[in-house]
Amino acid sequence: MSDIHARLLKASGANSLSLIARVAEQLLLVPIFLSAWSVELYGEWLLIAAIPIYLSLSDMGFVSAGSNELARRGGVNDETSIRQFFTDYVSFFLRWSIMIMTLIILLAAVLPLDRWLGLELLSQNEAAIIFALLACSTLLSQNGLTLLAGLRVKKLFHAGLLILALAALIRLTLTYLAVMAFGAGPVTVAVLTLCVAVASYATQSLILRQAGLPPVWKPLRRTSEQMLPYLGLGLEFMLMPLAQAIMLQGMVIMVGTTLGAVAVAAFSTHRTLTRFTSQVLQLAVTPLRAEAGLLQSAEDKPQLRSILLSMSRLTFWLSLVSALVLMIAGPGLFAVWTSGTVDFLPSLFLALILSTILEGIWRIGASIRLGTNQHRPVVWAYLGLSLIGLALAWFLAQGGELSGIALALVATDAVMCIWVVRVTAPLIDVSTQTYLRSILTLPTRELIALKSRLIKGVAK
Repeated sequence: MSDIHARLLKASGANSLSLIARVAEQLLLVPIFLSAWSVELYGEWLLIAAIPIYLSLSDMGFVSAGSNELARRGGVNDETSIRQFFTDYVSFFLRWSIMIMTLIILLAAVLPLDRWLGLELLSQNEAAIIFALLACSTLLSQNGLTLLAGLRVKKLFHAGLLILALAALIRLTLTYLAVMAFGAGPVTVAVLTLCVAVASYATQSLILRQAGLPPVWKPLRRTSEQMLPYLGLGLEFMLMPLAQAIMLQGMVIMVGTTLGAVAVAAFSTHRTLTRFTSQVLQLAVTPLRAEAGLLQSAEDKPQLRSILLSMSRLTFWLSLVSALVLMIAGPGLFAVWTSGTVDFLPSLFLALILSTILEGIWRIGASIRLGTNQHRPVVWAYLGLSLIGLALAWFLAQGGELSGIALALVATDAVMCIWVVRVTAPLIDVSTQTYLRSILTLPTRELIALKSRLIKGVAK
């Protein structure tokens, strides 16, 4: 197995731990807070935290666009260019973040957050402190992603993902101890959140320094290269989460307004269970995007082609196996999970499973373009198709059947599959037919290589 395959495997493993940590944090913080705080206090915490959460989009896609450009330079091994761009990249986004942080702190100090949010248990001062701390934590985490870009170019992407996963687990543990053992309130939790963000950022910095690419923080420095073009590229990157929101939250709202709350519960629960397969399979997407950025030269094209086709095969066949398991175990799992309060709808479940299989195929293929700043045909197509899909779902919802709405999702992902294969195949010098034929081939060679690698890892 090549070094690239080894890095992909390490990154997938670290990404798996990161997913587990995020899911654990999302699921466990709710009972932790509710058992120690009142429902009213927890509700006020959520109100204050809502805006800082949306600040996670404050990079406007700039971080992704800059990371891809840094990876491109890493692919040609131009150390001078890498260092120069990395310094500009880190400093430019740090300056952006400092401006936003300053504005947030000033607004939190003067705005009547307690009155605007209808707070009764938290005072204005407490609300302002929590708001500022959480916002600063989010922005610092975003700056940590610029350091992750540096780890990517030094072929240590898996280490960066591992740091993010450990940070989430540490944050969860500290929050549990503070709240349950010491009766900590929202202000203390916000302080701990910021401390973990600082520690994560510092750890990434130390690893980069040891790897020979120390971050240089010069927020007032005049950048030697133009950074605004990457902000423009980044704005297009933002179309992906926008389209995803249309397909997820937009569908839920549409179901609720046309068929009612009961239908929303049924649709959401079925979709959540079927999307578990999609989330697991997408563990390969982030590492593949990271490696694609490093393989942009003409001589790297055969290797990039081999990796993409192998990952596409593995994703497709693993999704088929996962789908089969879900189809067999789904009804029982659904009944236990929902405590029998929501009726299981086989036709809806089957359609949603098919949608996740198709989504897995096109997201793997799209990784090549999304990892190399060639994302325009993918993101604009997904936005357009998501709007068409939502309109089609509304039309089919008039029949009163949730399975009809799910067919709109299937149609959207099917067209995305065809489009992504068509626009990706030329990048790796294969025909669309060859690409599709490769996906349908059993991944015997890949599974044997994966088994060999795992056995060697256990032996060590």
